[in-house]
Amino acid sequence: NGYELREYNRVKVARAIEDLGFEENLIAKGLKSNRSMAIAVLLPEFRGLFSFDILKNLEMVLEEKDYTMMISDYESDSVRLAQRLDHFRRRSIDGLIIFPLANGDSCLDSLKEYRDAGIPVISMSDRIRGFSCDYIHGGNRLVSFQAVDHILSRGHRKICIVTGRRETGVTEERMEGCREAFLKHGLSADDMHIIWTDYTMKNAVSKIGESLASDPPTALYCTSYYITMGAVLAVNGSKYQLGTDVSLIGHDYFAGTEIVSPALTTVEHDLESLGREAGLLMMDRIENGIPDESLEIEIPMKLNIRESVRALI
Repeated sequence: NGYELREYNRVKVARAIEDLGFEENLIAKGLKSNRSMAIAVLLPEFRGLFSFDILKNLEMVLEEKDYTMMISDYESDSVRLAQRLDHFRRRSIDGLIIFPLANGDSCLDSLKEYRDAGIPVISMSDRIRGFSCDYIHGGNRLVSFQAVDHILSRGHRKICIVTGRRETGVTEERMEGCREAFLKHGLSADDMHIIWTDYTMKNAVSKIGESLASDPPTALYCTSYYITMGAVLAVNGSKYQLGTDVSLIGHDYFAGTEIVSPALTTVEHDLESLGREAGLLMMDRIENGIPDESLEIEIPMKLNIRESVRALI
């Protein structure tokens, strides 16, 4: 219980614990500390491999402090998001980790109630506009610059940037990195061909398929996992060959990255660090309080070069 014991007494207590099979009562521990010993995690959808790999590493940190995760999916719906936020606040959770909507300002009133109650909030991957809280993300601008720079350096000029949701901070950062790469090579932002999608695989297949049928690019830079999968399906379903006629850089490592022929060059998050940093920061906020200024943590991403970008020069 946090008190020091003389060595003789410590040995006796340890022996008694072993003999009786004593287990710590975490509910009683929470009552004593006035904590629920639970962290809520809100996801836009359950199907994302990206978020689950983060959660696996987050849980490892929380378990060391006897905390559990309460995970919920708000189905990318602002009404359901507000409902889940209110539900968890009434459950007296000790902290909230949220993967926010593009229009996160729709839940600002609910989030402000968390702040008023002294409940720490961490936003993952994207900022919540209009609400100040800790924010952990990958280095989207830099790695997008590196990806497009790699494509341009290999002689490509007819490049399609396939992305989604113009209004998100993540999209803005990625597009800024793309623009910087074009400028480096003496091109203007007007030279960028952009395909806007809703981030689903089905929509990506349709939009990229239309581009391949009308005015095919020599290279695609896809800014999400599902867009990448849609691009592979679209190219393989066309008269063009992936890696020969149409080069591709995708987002996020997955089991088929090296099985697809040719092996895909991808932009990859450090999911282990994202999850670990979220857990460590949450524990710090719970134990030491919420400071006046929010913290931004950037976990660098990497460009893993494989075989899917053909050299034209």
